[in-house]
Amino acid sequence: LNCVSHSVDNPDQRITQDVDRFCNQFSQKLLKLVLSPFTIAFYSYKTWTQVGWFAPVFVYIFFLIGVAINRMLVALIVPIVVEQEKLEGDFRYHHVQLRTRSEAVAFYGAGSLEGGKLLATYMRLFVTQKRIVYRQLLLLFSINAFDYLGAFLSYVIIAIPILAGAYSDADLSSIISRASF
Repeated sequence: LNCVSHSVDNPDQRITQDVDRFCNQFSQKLLKLVLSPFTIAFYSYKTWTQVGWFAPVFVYIFFLIGVAINRMLVALIVPIVVEQEKLEGDFRYHHVQLRTRSEAVAFYGAGSLEGGKLLATYMRLFVTQKRIVYRQLLLLFSINAFDYLGAFLSYVIIAIPILAGAYSDADLSSIISRASF
């Protein structure tokens, strides 16, 4: 691959990193994918029997709203991550080229010129990384907000039948502990 095209720098490292990322992410996603349906079905059944039909419906609506908002935020991050990966490759390529041609650069006294090119490449990478961090901050805020609001929603859902008088005072603590999710 290195002999055929010089447009890809250090392909072994890139392939190794991609395979490692793929395997780690795939195993994490597979575990969640296998366990999630059982967890969702169990808690849906429990809340339906303890609180009523409206509890799972409210939770599903809340979940769909959270998914839609977080999906929009992820869509803002993905193109920047693609750009960052490209800029990292460019930076590595320029760094390797400088190392390879270091003797010629020194003889021609072009160190400041090459250093400027490398610094410009690095600064583009740095600015892109900063953009990713700011967008990820917004995404993490949204994820955590929906986590905390989910706990709040749980208590609101439990409060509806309690305030309607569906349970006696003696049952209150056991109902709250069983219906919390």
